Amino acid sequence: MPSRRKSPLLAILVVDDEPTVRDALINLLTDDGHRVVGAENGSAALAELEVQPFDLVISDIFMPGRDGLELVPVIRTQYPGTKIITISGGSTVLSATDCSRISQALGASASLEKPFDLATLTATIAMVIT
Repeated sequence: MPSRRKSPLLAILVVDDEPTVRDALINLLTDDGHRVVGAENGSAALAELEVQPFDLVISDIFMPGRDGLELVPVIRTQYPGTKIITISGGSTVLSATDCSRISQALGASASLEKPFDLATLTATIAMVIT
């Protein structure tokens, strides 16, 4: 019987300070067959990256402590093969579009504005991995 998987199994690190967002992404991506680990901020994400390799990091931009804007250039420098998708709903100072432009200038492979749907996330993952 042929496999229904369209993409290879990926190791994905989801970084978001909001447990409901982080858990939802972990569950969706796990259900899609990926190996997924969560982290609550940039510092926890870097600790995970030191322990195991990831194909992809999906990171919120605004988080307490080390945020996504600090995390992206560190990953780009220390783990250059790791793809990065940033996610943001914006902030009181910057729009989500501004956040997207800044994160991509820092080295993110792509950026999504919250809220986004599973189809958009899946298409974005496929785009940055290929």
